[in-house]
Amino acid sequence: MEENNRHIYGLPKAEKLCSEKQIDDLFANGKSFVKFPIRVVYSSPVEASEDESCQILTSVPKKRFKRAVKRNRIKRLMREAYRLNKHLLDDALNGRKINMAFVYVDTTLPTFQQMQKSMVNALKKISEVIATESNVAAE
Repeated sequence: MEENNRHIYGLPKAEKLCSEKQIDDLFANGKSFVKFPIRVVYSSPVEASEDESCQILTSVPKKRFKRAVKRNRIKRLMREAYRLNKHLLDDALNGRKINMAFVYVDTTLPTFQQMQKSMVNALKKISEVIATESNVAAE
């Protein structure tokens, strides 16, 4: 039972977007929207093999937060909010893979509750967009 929960709520290295080539491609060709204070950049869903999953990147601009301590805290909050709510994407993806970048665009430090609310709204929006793209592709 605990092993199953670890899989559902974990955020392993395989779910973190690290490839510079994929990151460049995501920002060059990805689509984006803003659910304040998070800007989401995402790629179109592609069929995934069994060992592949969604990959995410969190970013906080140095221009808005000069101190690395504050940037790292916001990134930790974003990753935790994503980790707890990533199940919202499962139904929309249906075994497909998507790369996402979450960029924090506000200039104030958020609380965890604010970050979680924004992340849930962003993940719901991604689910809706993926669902509409799937319906258009099916027709």
